[in-house]
Formats: sequence, structure tokens, C-alpha cells
Amino acid sequence: MGGVQAYRLVRRPAEAGPARHDDPVQREVVGHTDGPLLVLGGPGTGKTSTLVEAVVARVAEGVDPERILVLAFSRRSATALRHRIEARIAEATNRVLHEPLVRTFPAYAFGLLRRSAAERGEPSPRLLTGPEQDLIIRELLGVVGVEETEPGDGDEIDDPVGWPAELRPALRTRAFAEQLRDLLMRAAERGIGPVELARLGEKLGRADWPAAARFLRQYVAVLALRDVTTRGSVAYDPAELVRAASGLLTDDPDLLDAERARLAHVYVDELADTDPAQVDLLHLVSGGGKSLVAFADPDSSTYAFRGADPEIVHHFAHRFRTVSGAVARTLVLHTSYRAGPGLLDATRRLARRLRGPVAHRDLRPVPDAEPGTVEIRTFRSGTSEAAYLAHALRSAHLLDGVPWSRMAVLLRSTTLQLPPLQRALHTVGVPTVVHAEDLPLHLQPAVAPFLLLLRCALEPDRLDEEAAVTLLHSPLGGADPLAERRLRQGLRALALAGGDRRPSGDLLVEALRDPRDLLTIERRWAAPAQAVANLLAAAREAAAVPAATAEDVLWAVWRASGLAERWSGALARARTAAGAQDSGLRWRAAAADRDLDAIVVLFDAAARFVDRLPGARTEVFLDHVLGQQLPADTLAPSADRGEAVRLLTAHAAKGLEWDLVALAGVQEGIWPDLRLRGSLLGSERLVDLLAGRGEGAGVAATLVGQSSAMLDEERRLFYVAATRARRRLLVSAVASAAVGVADHEEQPSRFLYELGPTVERPDDGDGRTGQGGPESGGGPENGGGPGGGGGATPDPDGVPAEEADGVADDVPTLPVARPPRALTLSALVAELRTAVTDPEASPARRRAAAEELARLAVAGVPGAHPDDWWGLRPLSDDRPLVDEGEPVRVTPSGMESALRCSLRWLLERHGGKAPASSAQGVGNLVHAAAMLAEDASADRGKLLEYVTARFDVIELAARWMAGTERARAEVMVDKLLRWLAGNPRRLLAIEHEFAVRLDDPRRPIELTGRVDRLEVDAEGRLVVIDLKTGKSTAVTASELAEHPQLGAYQAAVEAGAFADLGAGSESGGAALVQLGTSTQDAREQVQPPAGAAEDAGGWARAMVRRTADTMAAATFSAVANSKCRVCPVRSSCPISGQGRQVVEPPTRRRPDSPPKPPGQRGGGGAR
Repeated sequence: MGGVQAYRLVRRPAEAGPARHDDPVQREVVGHTDGPLLVLGGPGTGKTSTLVEAVVARVAEGVDPERILVLAFSRRSATALRHRIEARIAEATNRVLHEPLVRTFPAYAFGLLRRSAAERGEPSPRLLTGPEQDLIIRELLGVVGVEETEPGDGDEIDDPVGWPAELRPALRTRAFAEQLRDLLMRAAERGIGPVELARLGEKLGRADWPAAARFLRQYVAVLALRDVTTRGSVAYDPAELVRAASGLLTDDPDLLDAERARLAHVYVDELADTDPAQVDLLHLVSGGGKSLVAFADPDSSTYAFRGADPEIVHHFAHRFRTVSGAVARTLVLHTSYRAGPGLLDATRRLARRLRGPVAHRDLRPVPDAEPGTVEIRTFRSGTSEAAYLAHALRSAHLLDGVPWSRMAVLLRSTTLQLPPLQRALHTVGVPTVVHAEDLPLHLQPAVAPFLLLLRCALEPDRLDEEAAVTLLHSPLGGADPLAERRLRQGLRALALAGGDRRPSGDLLVEALRDPRDLLTIERRWAAPAQAVANLLAAAREAAAVPAATAEDVLWAVWRASGLAERWSGALARARTAAGAQDSGLRWRAAAADRDLDAIVVLFDAAARFVDRLPGARTEVFLDHVLGQQLPADTLAPSADRGEAVRLLTAHAAKGLEWDLVALAGVQEGIWPDLRLRGSLLGSERLVDLLAGRGEGAGVAATLVGQSSAMLDEERRLFYVAATRARRRLLVSAVASAAVGVADHEEQPSRFLYELGPTVERPDDGDGRTGQGGPESGGGPENGGGPGGGGGATPDPDGVPAEEADGVADDVPTLPVARPPRALTLSALVAELRTAVTDPEASPARRRAAAEELARLAVAGVPGAHPDDWWGLRPLSDDRPLVDEGEPVRVTPSGMESALRCSLRWLLERHGGKAPASSAQGVGNLVHAAAMLAEDASADRGKLLEYVTARFDVIELAARWMAGTERARAEVMVDKLLRWLAGNPRRLLAIEHEFAVRLDDPRRPIELTGRVDRLEVDAEGRLVVIDLKTGKSTAVTASELAEHPQLGAYQAAVEAGAFADLGAGSESGGAALVQLGTSTQDAREQVQPPAGAAEDAGGWARAMVRRTADTMAAATFSAVANSKCRVCPVRSSCPISGQGRQVVEPPTRRRPDSPPKPPGQRGGGGAR
């Protein structure tokens, strides 16, 4: 072939569909071909599978697939249904001649309108998208309101619509436009025009509905004018699209007859999610006794906010009659092929509270079905709840063999609940996947920075400090907190050099708008800001091009970001990763894969937006995406995630099923969410009124009715979520009031009690015998309840609570649980180590724990072998820190710390020292200024100028502290000058370094350091002055007599450390000058000359020698002292409590024995 490769396109293998069952009712539905038929069935009864088999049967009988119409609720469900039908037809006939007509109601209506326009030679109609509707509505509302001329004053603009006065302040807001569009859509769906809307408003005494009716006339006129002056084609919004198709068929009997003749069979999936307009269209094309099969479960209607009405199911049989005029037949599927008796009992208790007919709720499991289990748990915090869910998922995978892909966690609100839960699952190694279509597009982690950047580029006022920081830390900037801090410091230093004292947040925003100042900052700190600034410029440049679309601007930013190469590189590196050491690469690759999918969905949305609305600006696209409250349908491809637990919303889970389903965060206030939505203009009230609900009721009764309807909707949504489980259902919530939280307390949802009294009293284990470590408890006393299915929790006599009390809905108590031990090796090792070192554990338990640890140690599990335990490993070196005969370096400033607590001195010297505080920074600056002040003649202005010019290099904990700390520094400078004015001694040196050797029989001592001031008194003796800038550095008289630091200075003087200055070696004492204390003037604390004593300064030399022995020793002791509360190494101190586990096994205190205060505890040592 000469190197030429040949390729053959093949169809992707179809996913394995649900198993087919020999169900007599399903067979009857599949064989039905004459007249209307309503099929009712609860979750898992095979409604969709029966629909697929019915279509396959018609095709097998010779019916052209294009004469079979299948109507689905959403585009996603229509796509999935089409694939299933194609796969089954190919399996049954080995070929697919034509694509089956699987459409949503709007898609089918749009097809009718487009075909009719083509037959008449007219331009094809177009769909008016939500953003375009909002744009027109806001343009019309934008000319109404208050035109501000001066602050607090305004002139009313002429209002042709006549909106009520109380609504006028809200007319220009986006929220009002959205609620007005919602009202107009609900009216269009139910065939209500301006005249009828105004009449209903006058009848109810609502002034807003007549105003909305007048606005509707204006809106329709503007649309008609746009159609004539722009494209010449008619534009329809989604609400009126179906009504327009119905009107077309009604006005053209020939077209209606042709369409009815073209369709041989019509099938409807999820009838309960249709609205009245869709049912009217369905009646036109398939009424009058045509072959129509509708599948429904009124308990699963969860889209009332989109106009769905479950009452449609109840009226179907009378609305769709046979040729003879008889009501349509109704068949009920009673066999559940999904859940066993335990799960069905639990969901049946929940369904009892749902309104409507109950015949379809009588579900029976298949004879050999597993019972299924329901577990309801409450916890004290969201962290504990997430730990429990992670444990339950790992347990199901590792112990029960459930594949990750057969488990799902359903949430009511992904915005509030998804991020912490996802982090908790990743921490313990549970792979998760959030499909791009399961989250609103603007909440996707990879998409949000792009949208924010575009918004800030096109609307510069949106770029504030918060937005700037978000962009810097996003993948577009790639900064970490340290880089942000260094960048702020660099920008502030540049600004101060030019006399600009604006806060760093303002400087950060300005740098992103004009990055020229970034060129003078160190490159590694300025790079993130430079990248964001370049992307902002690229977005502005792309948007400025004439006729630029949202897709063009997105492409410009995407190409300039370099994320394509970065994420592709992460995927490539992960392909070669192997072993545990490369797990980080695989995690990063999974994140890159997920982010790329989200970006593909973003570009797909932009392409469809541009296709439908070519002239719209990018700002309109941003409004469209940011206004999405639910995930939008998308046809963009996504990568295969492999085996992973799926995280998604309850709405997105409709029509799906898993072996294990966890419902997380079932809190009152979140699920159910009873906040009234769209209540300003009363769109829900309009729906209720047209449905005959609440007519003539007052305001209070209306609000109660709306809340009741919302509760019904939320309960149906919870029912849908709970019925996704095939084998096991976990329901969890937080009960924060159990720990006395008064503010923002969280309570479990009422739905937990309605689900049933299957409440286990959990303990630290997971209810499984033998999984809690040695001698794990699985009995009732440990909370290891039966873990069974839908039955009630038995009382002590073994009688279920329901039967004992004689009340079916007796509300059980929901005990607050603790999270179980995680099913990870590190958690297992920790539990076994605790057991083996527990002095109160039985010898058998400790021996069993030791044997398990030994087995894990042989397998190489970290931490299992005692050699890895802190405090138990043998000394690696028992020699002293400094060998005998080698010199020991002693500094006066370190003597006090070494003598007070040698362990703290050792740990601080080797990396345990706390970072410098802002107070230390101010003190260092005052010390530096003191070098310029030899005596009282020093220029105060120059000293303060020196301090002010260098003050901004100090890292303060908060910006508001700058003024206070600067004032404190100025006070210390003034104290210094006043002290110098009264100082009788003569200055010899400032900040003078010294080094002197003190001979010792065992090891010589090198005494080195630096003195702040070296002065000479009237007798010619040397006096060392040490300036103190701390707030609490003053010492008592008893401490001053043998102060270690001052004593070391005197010992240095006596040893001739300052002979190079031509001074003698007689000490005149030493002094601390306190500048930082709260006294008005500096306080001088003088230590008498050491040579005045009979031992000629022997105490000072002895202290230096004792310090040297301490610093060179082989053992360092922890000693309780007054500085323990501010010790930076408390976590490694064996007597602090925080570090006791370093060398001591856990101890148990008697309840009546109080703990010892720190001052009464014994010392501990480290070697």
C-alpha cells in the first residue's frame, strides 16, 4: 500500500440497555396499535423500556420509522431515547433505514413551522432565545423609571405602559425582566393573550397584570417590527412556539390532515412533565382515536417551574377518546424491576403524602429481588457527614464489590453542597465525576474564570479587588497566596516611592488594567498578573473587531491562555504514569479532562447562541449563561471518565438508576426549598387560577396555596431521588442543634421522617461485624443495628415501633452519629496503634492489634512498624551536640532561652522558630533608626523620615494596623531622644560586633554577639546598653541582678572583647532601656557591675559556662515556664499536652481527677 493507511468508520458499540422482562402488561402495551392508551407506572416499572420495545415492534411490522413520532420532555432524554431505539432496531433487524422521529415538543413544533414556511416559499422561522427575549424586554423597560439629574433628585420619564408606582424602582433590574418574561411565558403556554390577562388582573384587583398586558402588546409589536425590518422571518419564543404550531394546524385544515395522515403512531414519554400548550398540540395531531400511547408517573413531575402540570395525567383519558367517543384505556404497571421490598416499603411511606391517584403506587417487587436497605443518618457537622459518605462508598466498593460507576450521590443544591463533598471524597480516594451537563454552565470551575474575565474586559467597572484576586488564583493566572502577597508588596513599594498611598487592592486592579508597572516587579511574582492583564487586553481587542461574536471573543481568550497545551500535557503525562508515586499525575489529568469537557460545552453554547442570535453582543451571551439556574442541554461530546462515583442534582438524576444512591445534605430549608419564586408578578398565581385552584381566595390563602404547591413539588423531587436506588439508599443530614448551636442551626428535613423509621443508631463502626478493628462491636449496644431494609426499628421486645404504637406515621428519633473510621490504611494503622498502646484494653485485644500491625508492617504499610512511631525509635546518636574539646558558640541573646527551656532552644535553632511578627519588624526598624542617634542632638525629623520611608517593607497582619504601628514607632523614637538627653555617659560605639574566647578545661567557649550601644561612664568603665522595643520585655529587680543577657555582656567586657576600641576591660555594669513599654518615658534598668562582687564577676562567667554546657549537651529538657503559652514548638513538647503523644502512650484520667496545671507538671526530655 506504500505506507497508505486505510480507515473504516464503524458505529460506536451501543451501551447495554436494561434487561427485558416477560411482563404481561408490558406485552399488552407493546402490542397496542389502535386508539389512545395511558400507561401509568411507578419508578422502575419499565415505562421507557416498554416504549422502546413498542417502537421496535412497529418497525418490525413494516412501519416506516419516519411515521412514528416519539415525544420526550428534554433534549437530553430525547437523545438518549433515540440511541436506545436505534440500537434495538439494529439488534432486531440488523439495519436502520431511517432515523426514528424522537423529538421534544418544541423541536417538533419548530419543525412544523419550518416545513410550512418552506412550502409557502417564506423564510424559515427562527427561535427567539432567552437572552434575546431578555434583551428586548430590558430595552423596553429601560425607557421607564427615574432619570437621575442630581443625587437624590429625579424626573419621571413618560410611562406608556402605566406600571404601578410600587414597581417602578425595580423596572430596570435584571430580576424584574426575568420575572416579567416568566409571567409572559406562563400566559403564552396557556393561551392567555393581553385582553384575557388584563381581565384576570382587574378581576383579582392586581394592577400589575393589566400593565403586563399592555407591555405584552408593545412587546409583540416590537417583535413584528424586528421581523419585518431585519430578516423577514418570524421569531418565536419557546413559550409561544408550541402555541404557534397549534394555531398553524388549526388555521390550515389541509396541513392538519396531512400531518395526521403522515403519523401512524405517536408515543409520549413523561407525560406528567408536559404543559397545557403541548397537550393541545398533541391532541391536534393524535386526537380523534389515533394510535397514541402516553407513559406517565404523576409522582415524578418535577418541572412545575417550567409550566409542567401533573393534573394533565388525570385528565388524559377524558381528553383523548377513542373513535367511538369512549374514554381512553389506562394500563398500570405494578411490577418494580429496580427495587426490592425493603426499598419499596420505604418509598411507599414517602409516596403516601403525595397528592393524586394512588393505584400506580402499589408496586410489587419481582419474586427473587434482594430486599434492599435504607439507612438514615444525621451528624453534627457537614464534615462528619462527608466522612460518613466517603466511608460508605469505599465500604460498598471494597467489601461488597460495587463498581464505582454504579454509585451516585444526589444533591439538592450543587452550589452549596458540591465542593466540600467532592473534596472529602477525593481525600480518601473515592473517584468522582461531575458531568458538564449536571451543573449550570457558569458554575463549572473551568468556565467561571473565563466568564468573569470576559465580564471584566467588556465592563471595566466590574474589575474590582475581589474579581482581580479571583482571576489571579484561577487557572488563567495561576497565582498562589504567596505570589499574591509578594505582588501586593511590590506594587505598594512602587506606589510609595512615587507618593501614592492607595491600598494594595486598588493598585492590583490598576495593574491588571495597565500592566506597565509590573515590568519593575520580580518576574515570578508579576507573571500571574501579567498573564491576566494580557488576557483582558486580548478579550477587549477581539470584542472591538466589527461584527465580532461571543464565539470569536472566547476563541481569542482561549488561544491566548495557553490552557489547551497545559491541560493536554497533563493528560499526556498521565498516560505514562504508573505506581502510587504517580497518583498525583493521574488526579491532575482527571481534573484537566473534566475542565476540557466543560470548555467544550461552553464553546458549544456560544456556537448555538451565535447561530440563533448572530447580531447579539458578547455581553448578552454572558447574561444568558450567568442567568442559568439549571444545567442546560448540550450536545457537546465529553470524555469517558471511567469508573467513578457520579455527583449530580436530583433533577439531573431523573430517568437514571444506580445500585447505591446517597442523598446528601437533606436539610430543612434546602430540601424542601420553600422560597417563593416569581412571586412579584404572580406567575404561579396565574397558573393556579387557570387550573381552577384558589379562585376567590385571599392573599394569605393564596400564599399558603403557593407554599403547599411548592412543598408538593419538592416532595416529588425527593421521591424521584429516593427511587433511583436499586440495592441501597443512604440518606444523611446535619443536626447542628445537637451540640447547642443557637445561630444558623441546621435541622434534618421533614422528608427523613416521612421516608420511614428505618433509623439506625450508628457508632464509630459501619454496622458490620469485624470491621472496626480488633473486637469491633457490631451489636445493638454499639449501634450496629439490623441495617435492614424498609422495616421499622424494633423496640426492646422485638416489635416494630409502628405496630407497637398502632400509629403508622409515628415520628422516630434521629440519633446524631459520629463518622466511622475511614476505610484507609492510615486510619486502620491509627486504630490498631491506639488499641495496642491502650493500658485499659484486654490482653487479647492488644495482642490481636499487634498481630495485625505486624502483618501490615511486613507488607510495607507506612506507620505500622514501631520503628516509625514517634518516641519509640532508638537514638540514632547518643553523643553530645558538641564534642568535648570543640568550641561552643554562645550568644548573649540566646542564653536566656537556653537556660529557661533547652528543648525549645534546640528546636527553634533547627527550624522551629516562629516567623517574625509585625511587632518584631517595627522593633528592628527602631533599632536601625537608633544607629543614627548618637546623642540628644540627633534630628528628630530625619529619624522619623527614616522610619516612615522604610515602614512599608514590614509585613503587617492587616492593612488597618499600619497607622497604629507607625504611631508606636514614632513614640519609641521620641522616648529614645528623651533618654539620650538625660544620659550622663559618653558614647563609644553603636551596633558593635564582638567575639571573645573564654578558656575552659573541658571545652572552650566562643562568646559572640553585638551590642546596641557601648558607653563609658564617669569612672572610665564600659557600660553595655541593650535597647528593648517589646511591649512586655521589662524584668523584675530579682531577675535583673543575674539577667543572662546582661551578664554575658559583662563577661565579654571582662574578657577584653572591646580591646580593639582602646577601652579597658573593667565593666561598669549593663542596662536595659525599655522603649516599647507603656510608660511615658524610657525606663532604664541597670545591672550592677559584675566585678563589684568578691568573686570578680564569677557569677557571670559561671552562667556563660553553664549555658555552654546546656547547648553542647546530649539531652535537652522541656521545662514548664511562663513563656509556654507563646512557645512556637508546643506540638513537639512532651509536657505541653499538644505534644505529649511524642514520647508517652495515651493515658486515661479518672473523671474526678482534674488535670494538672502546666506549672505542676514534670519535665520531659528529648535526646
